[in-house]
Amino acid sequence: MKLFASAAHAARMYKSFDRHEERSNEMTNAIKIAALAVAGLTLAACGTTDLGYSNKESSGSRQATSAAESACMAAVNRQYGGNYDVRVISSEYSEANSLVMVAGGPNRERWRCLVSNDGKVQDLSLAQGKPAGGGGQSMQANPLSSEVRALQGMRAANLDSEMNRLGFRNVGGYQSGGAAYSTWWNPRGEQCAKVETREGRVADIEALYAGNCR
Repeated sequence: MKLFASAAHAARMYKSFDRHEERSNEMTNAIKIAALAVAGLTLAACGTTDLGYSNKESSGSRQATSAAESACMAAVNRQYGGNYDVRVISSEYSEANSLVMVAGGPNRERWRCLVSNDGKVQDLSLAQGKPAGGGGQSMQANPLSSEVRALQGMRAANLDSEMNRLGFRNVGGYQSGGAAYSTWWNPRGEQCAKVETREGRVADIEALYAGNCR
């Protein structure tokens, strides 16, 4: 009889413990649900930035170099006279010209920027929206004359005098990978050119967006 009573007492204790564990699990689940609800409200409140861009947009794929992204932001910022914040939405790296998408301005316009990886903007155009002041035209590089392109292959020592003769002045340059790069501006024709010299010869001449020379 004592053994039977002890077994019955143990069974009652087990049931009591089981009910207590169920109540504990219910409380834990309730706390988890409440935490998820608070997190959801927080995300909803933070879904847009102070400029009205979604965080998802402003933290998109970023693959281009920092020099390329900075150059595009500067180019877009110039379209607004430096009066508005701009930010990179996304960027795609390419060995030729990377694509950088930038947002900014009073109406949160989107700009499409093609830029070399060393930060030379090749093309800037409005992809979405209409900026204040009636902007939005494509800002492509002005084509170079046949006389300028004919300098390719010439001796680098004669480059300065020939470019000056054609109305260009040197506005900058740098060296990279065994080559020298110089930037030239012709204010009369609003032409901007980048010249690559390698092994004592002019290896390449290309037109750039005018904003790179001003």
